[in-house]
Amino acid sequence: MGPKCKTRKGAAGILAASLVIAWMVSMTPRAMAGQPGTFDLSPAQLAADEQKPPSQTSTGTSEAMPSRQETKATETTESHIPLKLDLSYALWSDYVFRGIRVTEYPHEGREKPVHEMTASLSWNAGSWGTFGFTSAFWWYSAIRQINPYAGGQHCVEVDLIPWWRYAIDPIKTDLTLGFIFKDFPKAAIRFERNAERGDNNDDRTQEWFVQLDHNDAWAWKWLFPENDKGILNPRFYFGQDIGRGAGSVWLELGVSHPFTIPGVDNLTITPGYTIAADGGYLRRIELRDNPGHLRLAYDTWSLNVAYDLTPVLHLPTWAGKLGLSGMLYYNNALGTAEDDGTIRDTLYGGMSVNWSWGG
Repeated sequence: MGPKCKTRKGAAGILAASLVIAWMVSMTPRAMAGQPGTFDLSPAQLAADEQKPPSQTSTGTSEAMPSRQETKATETTESHIPLKLDLSYALWSDYVFRGIRVTEYPHEGREKPVHEMTASLSWNAGSWGTFGFTSAFWWYSAIRQINPYAGGQHCVEVDLIPWWRYAIDPIKTDLTLGFIFKDFPKAAIRFERNAERGDNNDDRTQEWFVQLDHNDAWAWKWLFPENDKGILNPRFYFGQDIGRGAGSVWLELGVSHPFTIPGVDNLTITPGYTIAADGGYLRRIELRDNPGHLRLAYDTWSLNVAYDLTPVLHLPTWAGKLGLSGMLYYNNALGTAEDDGTIRDTLYGGMSVNWSWGG
């Protein structure tokens, strides 16, 4: 791993830059005229609010798909298009997948950015739920320092994710089922050099998953009787790898809440917290001896600052929505995952441009 101080400075610098950009854009004549702002506990109505790395990114996993908040926002606005397209381009200080800093090599020095492109197409089938397909890829210019066999190939990972979401209204919960096809270009040859461990499937794997997103407004009626939006927006993720992970599982439990700021139009700040558990997954994908039991892997503190450019640019409805986001994450390694060196504490961040159409 490279020096932590440089990684943290780079990530903090990216977030600071995004805050400055958001503040400058927010100082429109409308804002400067002293229009009253709002401070509420309702989820943001922006497609860019939940832009997070796959935990990887999810992953990719659920993090690459439209969130429950986006789905509910679509339901409460008048629309004649059952299709929705989401595109996102992000620049990261590092690609961190489930606690592992993938784009890091000894003596890296100044951080080399990671590019991420995500595209998601979904179809609202009414009472049948929502069907979607998400694709995501990560590109790293220094990949040959990590994989000498990469040649001119700079792509680190490609994910293809078909998914289906259904709202279970009686319990205020959205159920999402999906399947992830993961490909790691040029990775297989690295393991083929090791006759004891390598095989022909080291460059790809698959994972099925289920995710639950809950609207917890009912639990807070004693404090906010008029509120119908989620307060902590709890999320649970369970995934099982049926390829290289050989049946190992991954679990996440997270909460988050978006806040609007008085006097600043279209700006949303979303802090979040996630705790992850590893059921043999990390050791298997790193070709280590599998402990065969469930353990805590890490917890993550996150901050997402999103700004909706749609009203600032006066975009017509047919042009969709455009937004900017700045993200900062701190992964805190826990227990044996830290003791055996599988995961280390990591501070990283990025910026993204997000566009959505339809819905």
